Parts: sequence; C-alpha cells; structure tokens
Amino acid sequence: VSEGLRQGVPEEGPPEVPAEGEGVQPPDRPVLSQWLAARRVVIWDTAVEKETVLRTLASTIVGEASGEDPARLFESIMKREAQGSTFFNEGVAFPHVRVEGLAAPTVALGLTKEGVIDVATEKPIEIVFLILSPANAPETQVQLLGLASRAAQNRHLMQVLRSVRSPDEALRAIRDWEAAEAAR
Repeated sequence: VSEGLRQGVPEEGPPEVPAEGEGVQPPDRPVLSQWLAARRVVIWDTAVEKETVLRTLASTIVGEASGEDPARLFESIMKREAQGSTFFNEGVAFPHVRVEGLAAPTVALGLTKEGVIDVATEKPIEIVFLILSPANAPETQVQLLGLASRAAQNRHLMQVLRSVRSPDEALRAIRDWEAAEAAR
C-alpha cells in the first residue's frame, strides 16, 4: 500500500457485521450500501491522479467481477471516460461501466483528501463512486447512478465522507444516511 493511501482492510479483529436488519433494505427500495463494502473503499490522504484513482478502485473489485482481468477492467473504465468524463464540477465523480459476465452490480468508493489533481474542475474532486453493472442490465446502471447522485446531493453526508478516517467509517456514514432517508 503506497504512502497516503488507506484501503478497506479491517482495522482490528473481524470485519464489522451489521446488526440484524441494519443495512438491509427490502428489494423494492435498493440502497447504495448493498453494493458497497469496506474493502472497496479507498482513502487517499494526499492529492492523486485520476488514472491512479480509477486503477486502484478497479483493483478492489477485480476479484468479484467474474474473474475480470484488472487491465481489461481498467481499459473498459478508461474507454467509457474517453466518451465523456464523469468527473464533474461538484467535487464528486461517477465513473461507470457495464461489464460482460458481471453477476451483480458493484460499487467502489474513493475519497481523496486533497482532490484529484489532473482533472480541470472548479471544485476539486474529492469523492469518486466507481459503479460497475452487468452489461445485460442497463437499467441497473441507471438506478445505481441515481442512488450515488442522491447521496452526493446530501451536504451532510458529503461533509462526513470528507472527514472519515477509515473505510468502515465511510460505510457506516452511508448506512446512517440511508437509515435516516428511509425513516422520512
């Protein structure tokens, strides 16, 4: 693990298991956290390049993406980015790609304390939701993009994510926000 990078490895002891019913949502109301795991959350304490963010986030998913070759997955992500950047001016990016053979959608989250340095935006990109969805289910990609976008619109959640120190804290923040949203 390189300097300035913390990846989703439990800090001590076994991984946190949500309490019964916590983080579990009925199928008619999907939530972002059902496709995100602490092992797929990466935190950079220093500024980082876009390619590094995307390559690192893709590497957290590779084992789960139907044996997807890391280079091929990264190439697919970069090809999609070439069609139109998903790094916007609001400090949040939503790179996404549909993957052949992927059994279930998967989300990885990158948090950059000092931003993505080689992306020209008015506001530094500090939060990156990498979304992979099965190629044969385009509606799933749209649904996941909607969930990530809704999360990004919540100022309190974005502030909390910018200040977390561990992948577990990030996942907990998202679950707390989802629980509050569900209670409304």
